Amino acid sequence: MGQIDVAEFLKRGLCVLVATRDAALRPLCVSGSAVVITARGRGIVFIPSFESTPAQANLRANGVIAVLVEEPTTHRGIQMKGRCLAVRDATVPELKQAAEFVARTKAELSAIGFAPTVLERMNFMPCTAVEFTVEQVFEQTPGPGAGRAVEARA
Repeated sequence: MGQIDVAEFLKRGLCVLVATRDAALRPLCVSGSAVVITARGRGIVFIPSFESTPAQANLRANGVIAVLVEEPTTHRGIQMKGRCLAVRDATVPELKQAAEFVARTKAELSAIGFAPTVLERMNFMPCTAVEFTVEQVFEQTPGPGAGRAVEARA
């Protein structure tokens, strides 16, 4: 099993997707604004408030969450699976941290040709904080290792 330093990886410019499911096992995928690791096996993903309502309902109903992060310039990616611990408003310091993450993401998207006018219209804020456990981490980079479990280093 390979290893990845998740906290270090999250310092890059990354795109974030958050997957949940409802009681009938119907999947829902929404954009994420940012992700941070707060402690070993714990993280916070920030979901733009304008699209977080259905995901919040799913998380409150069953707690199952998957967070995918991918570096647009390389397609290097990981998926973290776990359980929701809390859904709440983001604090002022967290909003600052999320804004810094979004700035890195937009810089990456600019590097692959996204026009400034498109980047300006991308709406990641304000956002809702979702605290979650990181129970499993999977390699998502395209290639022969995609889908394999990896050990997360703190």
